[in-house]
Amino acid sequence: MNQPERQMGQFRSSSLSGNGILGSAFYTFPAMAAVASIFSPLSLLIASLIMTIYRPILLELGSAFRLNGTNYVYLLQCSGRTLAAVGATATLLDAVAASVVSAAAAGAYIKAEFPEIPATDHTIGIYLLIAMALLALVTLRESGKLTLAITVIHMIVMAVLMVGSAVAWTHTGTEMIRHNWELRPTGGANIVRSIYIGICVGITGFECSPGYIQSIKPGSYGHALRNLLIMSLLLNVPLVLLVYALLPNEVIMKAENLLVILAEVSFGKPMRIVIVVDCLLVFSVGMFAGVSTGCNLVEALARERVLPQFFLRPLPFSGATYFPVALFVTISLVVYFSSAFSLSTVSTMVSAAFVSTMLLYSLSCLLLKFSLDRLPRVYRTSMWTAVMGIVVMISILIGNIIQDPRTLGLFATCFFVTLLGAFLPNSRLKLARMILWSLDQTRILQRWNLDRFVVRWMKHFRKDPVVLWVKDEHIHHLMRAISYIQDNELADRLIVAHAYTQSMGVLEMQTNVRLLEELFPATTIDLIIIRGAFSPVVVEATSQILSVPRSGMFISCPGNNHPWQIGDYRGVRLIGF
Repeated sequence: MNQPERQMGQFRSSSLSGNGILGSAFYTFPAMAAVASIFSPLSLLIASLIMTIYRPILLELGSAFRLNGTNYVYLLQCSGRTLAAVGATATLLDAVAASVVSAAAAGAYIKAEFPEIPATDHTIGIYLLIAMALLALVTLRESGKLTLAITVIHMIVMAVLMVGSAVAWTHTGTEMIRHNWELRPTGGANIVRSIYIGICVGITGFECSPGYIQSIKPGSYGHALRNLLIMSLLLNVPLVLLVYALLPNEVIMKAENLLVILAEVSFGKPMRIVIVVDCLLVFSVGMFAGVSTGCNLVEALARERVLPQFFLRPLPFSGATYFPVALFVTISLVVYFSSAFSLSTVSTMVSAAFVSTMLLYSLSCLLLKFSLDRLPRVYRTSMWTAVMGIVVMISILIGNIIQDPRTLGLFATCFFVTLLGAFLPNSRLKLARMILWSLDQTRILQRWNLDRFVVRWMKHFRKDPVVLWVKDEHIHHLMRAISYIQDNELADRLIVAHAYTQSMGVLEMQTNVRLLEELFPATTIDLIIIRGAFSPVVVEATSQILSVPRSGMFISCPGNNHPWQIGDYRGVRLIGF
């Protein structure tokens, strides 16, 4: 089987998402300060603690499905292609938003430090996005060692900044923080609203972890999630407090490069340069991670025949696929343009993308418990934990709408347009039938015989078969499975596959398959018998021989006695029959 070349421990895996969490300090601090004022440290503390709700949810999902792909994979396994398209859209837009906000923030920092550059900050951001796209055309592989090194450097720089700022605070005293405290919102309702909106703006970064789970050593995933919480609590929260202890509110409200100003106040000009360099390193990793996540998702959808196969066309000199990169950059530029090149607007969109992603994790957990509860997994959490996650994320989404309804409207527009593109491939059969009906109702068009082209198109996209793995010959199980596949898949050919070590039941299965061909005349049903025990090796060999991707193969939900985990089958789908 195709195994990851090397699996990561808790620290390397933490660095992949930790870079996003710690790097968010460069762009979330100004956005949070604008709405929460001096209550920003409290808002960020609560936002970080909220993520403790999601650790058990992500652990259960990761224990059930050790597969990269996050919500797309979870929803595909627990529900079907419709909700999976929603999950793919949320994951893609989250990756786009992460890349755009990293580029926008990097452009703002560069322009603030070098105002003589003959380009605006958003022009610099566009150049950076295009540069990352060109790099992706060479390779889309993320280096865990490089990311870990940059994350460690960033943590050291932030720790030094935190210690230096704390020392500077002891010298300046409490006069500045008292001044900022006097400018706080007044009245209980205003204070609560400020803290609440600050929580909604400041929560981000934890959603990336499941995207790398296949590359994480078994047993290290829970530690990696714990490390992310510790990073946020020990570094980000104290830094926000130190910003208000050393900088006046007037500067905080206007500046987008708060940490650079804090470094200069605490250490002087040299530390300011260090922070700028650190910022560019972190944002470079953030941009490339977003491009990599988005393009890998598009490639996976194309390999699974959800998207057209031209998305897999490689460049001759590097072998990298260029259509996914072009699509990702196009969506990123559209999002950046539509936000009027505003860093605060893009930052709000990042928060909205985060909320939608986390909300779908909770939904996936509930669907897992409802439809695949017998699926073996090491870790189980309470149903009420998943419900609490949904309630919390809906509350945060409401806060984002209250704070900036226009930006949330922009995000919703981008989401539904992208979702439409994800839905269309799965709706080809309905669309073709509607076209045929329209042609049949229009006499003028009938003379052109356009229906022949539509029928030819239908045969083209339905020619790829799906495979149903069966354990026994019970015909009512087979009928339920075939009915499910007919209702949810486009294929008009079904291959029933049976692996056996003893020949009992094989003849009866052949008889039942012939009977099923009579019951389902619209579907061609073939039977293949494989001598040997059912295992991931047999599934992969069959996938290669039949040229059917593993996402086009179905098995019933295994029980506790099954010797393999569903993740070992690398994408084979579960159905209840």
